[in-house]
Amino acid sequence: MYSNNMTDYHLITDLLPALGRLYFLNMMGDTHFSAAQSAILLGLGLQHKTVDKLAEELHLPSPQLLGLFNRTVRKSTQYLHSIAEQHLENTMMTKKSSVNGQVKVDPSGAQNLHEELESAAKELKIKQKGELEKLKKENLAQYAIKGSEAEWTSTLSGKQSKNLVSIKTGEKRPTEASVYEKKSKKKKKRFSSNI
Repeated sequence: MYSNNMTDYHLITDLLPALGRLYFLNMMGDTHFSAAQSAILLGLGLQHKTVDKLAEELHLPSPQLLGLFNRTVRKSTQYLHSIAEQHLENTMMTKKSSVNGQVKVDPSGAQNLHEELESAAKELKIKQKGELEKLKKENLAQYAIKGSEAEWTSTLSGKQSKNLVSIKTGEKRPTEASVYEKKSKKKKKRFSSNI
């Protein structure tokens, strides 16, 4: 984030000693810094000097010193990203040549797409069979549509409104009076059991 000018340099000061050690022990490959950039990395990272003190020692204004420091961090970040990419490439991908000489890249240890789809389809079929067996055991009669074939034919072919269709089922719906009676019976039972 600092190399993209999104944070202040104070937030990365804890990383500078490790970065300085990597560079001065020649562990950063062919990464090369100018003399001023090397001095800044040495002063801030390994000698733990402040920016003002280092600017005074190097006879540079603080903004110019921070600009050089930002370039140093940018180069270091690019190098570290390349190391991470190489590691990911080596651990995650393997190269296999095909018959016609083209190179195929496959994730190591993974199934190919066709095998993965086949195994997922088998799992789904097993799950669906289990759910179908559960449904067969359930009593679904309560969801059956009431009315005979003749009643449905006459209702659908009649001159009635096509938006609303009704068939008499022979069952009575609970009315408000019957609901009230049930509640009052429950209250009477509670009252009699308390006595």
